[in-house]
Amino acid sequence: MKKVSKKIILNFLILLIFTFSALLIFGYIRIRVSFPVRNGKIELKGIKDKVFIYFNEYGIPFIEAKYLEDAIFAEGYLHAQERMFQMDLLRRAATGELSEIFGEKTFKVDSFFRVLGIKRIAMILKDSLLPIEKKILESYARGVNAYIEKRKGQLPIEFLILNYKPEKWKIEHSLAIGRLISWNLNLSFKGDLLFTKIKNRIDTNKIKDYLPFYPPDAPSQIEEIPKIEEKHFKLLKKIEKFIPQFYASNSFASSYPPLLENDPHLDLTIPANWYLLSINTDSLKGVGFSIPGTPLLISGTNWDIAIGVTSLQLDDGDFIISDLNNLKIIEEKIKIKGKGERKIKIFIKDNMPLVDKKNKLFYFWRSNLISHEIYALYKLYNSKNVYQADTALRYFRSPALNFIIVDKEGNLLYKACGWIEKRKSFSIFPRKEVPSEFLPDSLLPKVINPYSGYLVSCNNPPLKAYPYYISLFFSPSGRARRLNELLKNSKNITLKNFMNFSIDIKDEYAKIITDYILKIIKNIPMEEKERKIYEKLKNFDFYIRKERGEPLIFYRLIYKIFENYYKKKNLGEEIYKEFLSFAYIPLSVLENNLREGKIDEYVVIKSFREVCEEYEGQKYGKYHKVKLFHPLSIIPVIGRFFKLKEIEIDGSLTTINKMGFKLENPFYVTEGPSMRMIVDLENKNFYYILPPGQSGVLFDKNYSDQYYLWISGRYLSLFPFKVKNKLILKPSE
Repeated sequence: MKKVSKKIILNFLILLIFTFSALLIFGYIRIRVSFPVRNGKIELKGIKDKVFIYFNEYGIPFIEAKYLEDAIFAEGYLHAQERMFQMDLLRRAATGELSEIFGEKTFKVDSFFRVLGIKRIAMILKDSLLPIEKKILESYARGVNAYIEKRKGQLPIEFLILNYKPEKWKIEHSLAIGRLISWNLNLSFKGDLLFTKIKNRIDTNKIKDYLPFYPPDAPSQIEEIPKIEEKHFKLLKKIEKFIPQFYASNSFASSYPPLLENDPHLDLTIPANWYLLSINTDSLKGVGFSIPGTPLLISGTNWDIAIGVTSLQLDDGDFIISDLNNLKIIEEKIKIKGKGERKIKIFIKDNMPLVDKKNKLFYFWRSNLISHEIYALYKLYNSKNVYQADTALRYFRSPALNFIIVDKEGNLLYKACGWIEKRKSFSIFPRKEVPSEFLPDSLLPKVINPYSGYLVSCNNPPLKAYPYYISLFFSPSGRARRLNELLKNSKNITLKNFMNFSIDIKDEYAKIITDYILKIIKNIPMEEKERKIYEKLKNFDFYIRKERGEPLIFYRLIYKIFENYYKKKNLGEEIYKEFLSFAYIPLSVLENNLREGKIDEYVVIKSFREVCEEYEGQKYGKYHKVKLFHPLSIIPVIGRFFKLKEIEIDGSLTTINKMGFKLENPFYVTEGPSMRMIVDLENKNFYYILPPGQSGVLFDKNYSDQYYLWISGRYLSLFPFKVKNKLILKPSE
């Protein structure tokens, strides 16, 4: 009997091992066939002539094509073969179709975007396209669809896990993703809700104490108040889980030599937010970063000019109170995985969706207005100098961006592009009148060839004396102060300078705040431990290093001030949570309040003593770690394969090399430089880093091969371009 039992157990173990091995082999083969093809020849419908694509060891492609349509087709094909799941997720988010793959938990997110109307906006934009825009978008869509058709059973593993296939790509999908990016840059929706909620709680005269006015010494480049319901904030939290957020950016340029740097600060995601490529064709030449799902390049160069972008931080949305007469009713169906369809009704008035029926609130979003970004980018990359670039950018309005441009002759251009309203001051939510008058291109903020010989854009105000209202939501002034200081004090600007500036970790914001705090606490009686911590702060050089304790002390101190002053004394638990979750706005508010002496000295002293009592000598890096996010990394067991190692890192929310964390969840780094780029026009070279890597296909060799280089602050040189692989796309006969 024992022998029989042993035999059964042995057979079972053999079967188990065989089954497990078979699953591993199947999984390996299934993942392997989804890898991008970078060698050989592929016959495809939709192109006129051969397209040659060369790849370097990091998977960066160099496209050579005879015709523009073929080059853009190739861009669409490459985006799809390396980022198809990312593209489809962005498309679904924009058009309100996430529930089709995620089920009930994203229904409210889908409902919100259906009401906002990005899908409707995309269709309006489609009907308004200029001929060259339509040609580019159609070519791109053909390239994406050629991949979907060619690789039906070889899609990335995410499609297998979620058990669905991407639908045919349409030009309105690319337009929708463009408007989704505009939405991600929109701080005014949450800002208006929050400030109104604060205004309902505190003395009306004190509302300005909570508005993030930009410091006056920093460098620049209603009657009816409804009660704001908590459901709006809960919905925004859900949206943020599924939609990558855009925060801030650096871009700076010099005349002599003509150099440009750019590093947009976005949610750090797997795969990367950007896709780097080079295009060489009959009517378009350029090297730069593109957004998967959309054609052309954004930041980059055509070797005559170099282009960098940052967010203008434009206040580009308004809540409008109106009656409920003459509403247009739209009924839409949202597919829910495993549960069929659910109908929702959308109410429209004067092209504005009704977002709060109880309070009769409509939302006016300027990205509803028609603009021509595809044409602007096409013209921009055909510009020979900053003057032609200025003309090209008159067609660019959404998303609202700052463009920093230098040409090979050393001319500099700063230009703000967006729907800036013709008004002098901000308005606290809500408004009764619908915005109707916007500035023409000739009145948008612009600087050509500043006397300094350099330009800096860190999401700070464009011009100090600009007569029209742009925003309250500019970034804290520390990055702009530090970059201006570095450039101003550099006797000779060099490429090495630019590389070092981009990874600088001295925190001017921390210095400003610490100076205010030290003035308050310097003469108070202190115990030995308090005196030691005081001396640490007094001698702090404000370089935010992971092995130091001072950065941790500083952040814990401002958190205590937040808690003791804003939470306990003024806002209460509920509003405080929303205030703290509002990106970097609380940091600006804190600086204003300390500068103007509005925070009681008692609060600062109490906070200091509490920090001293709790601090046990920990280092900043124990808590400050990079954490990249993949949409499927939250899935039990399977999710671990999509994750990368968490690593201690230097930098902070307000250093040039921004390594930011959500204030409500310190200190995990979830946003920062989503790429770094330096263009050297004099020597015709391009330096880059793209975390975690170019490819979005799990286990592909280029999936995370730039991660540790990015962590260490290194750059890769694109030229001379060392060919590792060669792919030829051929028209099928």
